[in-house]
Amino acid sequence: MPKHARFKPKYAPGQGLWVLNIPVSLSETGKRQRRFFPNRKEAFQVAQQIREASEKFGSTLLKLSPAHLAEASEVYRLLNASGRPYSLISICRGWLHQQEQDDTSVTLKQLFQEYLDTREHLSDAHRNTLVAVMRRFEGIEEKVSSIAQDVLSSVL
Repeated sequence: MPKHARFKPKYAPGQGLWVLNIPVSLSETGKRQRRFFPNRKEAFQVAQQIREASEKFGSTLLKLSPAHLAEASEVYRLLNASGRPYSLISICRGWLHQQEQDDTSVTLKQLFQEYLDTREHLSDAHRNTLVAVMRRFEGIEEKVSSIAQDVLSSVL
């Protein structure tokens, strides 16, 4: 029979660290976790924070509108039907990361121009070749981070 995680920090003498076993029901990842801390005080503080967050969870859930609950339910249904091992939080974080990438991205024309501006040592022939290549991509107005493979393939 598997041993259940105790939600109380314990000292691990072999490692010289305090260990907090976080059960599935309290884990952010949805899986059992083990977190390590250099001292007892820090381990107990994190345990207390997780306990408090767990207690607040029910009241936070009640604040969601029926529309948000229905939307979340539909998202979980789609995730389960996909058969892929993604979680809602991993998808949300991935999407937000992609939006940050898009916000900082530039067009191919700007990228070529930045490259040419920083390479003053290039010969005129090489510079002219790069400008000619840049002109082949002038029709692509999307930012580099969102250019699809088929768009580049059609130009190449």
